[in-house]
Amino acid sequence: MKFQTLEVGCGTRKGNALGIDVDKSSDADVICDINHGIPFKDNTFTKVYMRSILEHVDAFNAMKEVHRVCRNGAVVEVWMPHFSSHQAWTHLQHRRGGSYFTFRSHKPEEYGFTFEPIETRILVEGREYPHNKSRTRWHFFLMPIEWLANRFPMSFERLWCYWVGGAEAVYFKLRAVKK
Repeated sequence: MKFQTLEVGCGTRKGNALGIDVDKSSDADVICDINHGIPFKDNTFTKVYMRSILEHVDAFNAMKEVHRVCRNGAVVEVWMPHFSSHQAWTHLQHRRGGSYFTFRSHKPEEYGFTFEPIETRILVEGREYPHNKSRTRWHFFLMPIEWLANRFPMSFERLWCYWVGGAEAVYFKLRAVKK
């Protein structure tokens, strides 16, 4: 296989990755529903992108499938709406929002697969969220809030995220660990 990168839910943007999507009108190389498995062999990919996907699917089984098709040490990047974002709950197909701690409470012995967190970021403004690259007029007000949210994520999520309007998204960079 010439592709070493998989983009789950690629829609119309897949770059140099092999794209899969459930939407038949997408530009996907393979049409499939991740809820029913990813149609590739074990240990196929070295990189996986999941942009705005995990909130639409059974997150546990999706990540289990992603882990299966990843090689040991593969990098998985996930973007999803933060639970405090209106984006997490205004789409009828959204099942959940994400938290800074979504992959930090992961129990490999219980789940049967392991992802090691490389980087986690709360995106208050959402500029780094795949669909939103522009600065808002609130940019300079939101920058210190985002810094504080990432410096003190537990306090942000438990105490004061709704006081400042919540966060747009959460970003995870993970490494697949296989025995």
